Amino acid sequence: MAEGIQLGALRELCSAGAVRELLAVAVRGGGFALRARYGLIERTLMTQRGQVRVFRSLDSLAELARFELGIGRLAVELADLQRRA
Repeated sequence: MAEGIQLGALRELCSAGAVRELLAVAVRGGGFALRARYGLIERTLMTQRGQVRVFRSLDSLAELARFELGIGRLAVELADLQRRA
């Protein structure tokens, strides 16, 4: 997975219009991570403790993207999506 970024820094990049794509990436074991692409750089949203932030649902990730980051478009990558047992 790509290097990390904290929410505050990502928020600043989004408000500056620097983020060209937000990508919801399915995580093995369940949930989705948020990956941001800006310029030639790609970063994954991390927790304050340095772990990949995993959202339980696309809905919760989409709410963060739309209402906290102000981004109206989100791509979804399902390569690591696992079938529920």
